[in-house]
Amino acid sequence: MVQYAKGLPLALNVIGSDLFGKTIEEWESALKKYERIPSREILDVLRVSYDNLDDNEKEIFLDIACFFKGNFRQDVEKTLVASRFFPEYGIGVLIDKSLVTISDANTIKMHDLMQDLGRDIARKDSPFDPGKRRRLWHCDDVLEVLTKNTVSA
Repeated sequence: MVQYAKGLPLALNVIGSDLFGKTIEEWESALKKYERIPSREILDVLRVSYDNLDDNEKEIFLDIACFFKGNFRQDVEKTLVASRFFPEYGIGVLIDKSLVTISDANTIKMHDLMQDLGRDIARKDSPFDPGKRRRLWHCDDVLEVLTKNTVSA
C-alpha cells in the first residue's frame, strides 16, 4: 500500500482507515482494486486541483495522464498542437499548479495518484462501455473495443 501511495500522506491516511481491521486477503484484493479503480476518497481530494483548471488545461492534463506521462515534453507538445490545444502554455500551467513536473531529461512526470485521477475522469465518459470513451489506455479496454467493434462516434 505504501508503494501504491508513493509517499503521499493523504493517500496513506485514507487507505489506512479504509483497511483497518481487514484481513491480508482483503488488503490484497483492495490493492488490486485500487490499481484498476482508485480510491474515491483520495481522488475527490485531488480532484479540486483539476476542477480549477480551464478546459484547455483539463484536456492536456487528461492526455498526459492517459498517454504521455514519461514522454519528452517537446514530443507531447507537438502532438497536442495537432489536437488544437495550446500545450506550451497549458503544460506551464500544470507545472505551476504542481500537477506535473519536468525531469532533468525533459520528460513529463506525474504522481501515480494524479495519473489515476486523470484516468478516472476519462473513464467516466462511459464507465461500462469503453467504445464510447474519448481516451483508451488500458489494454483490456482497447482489446474489447477492437475485437467487438464497439467504437461510437
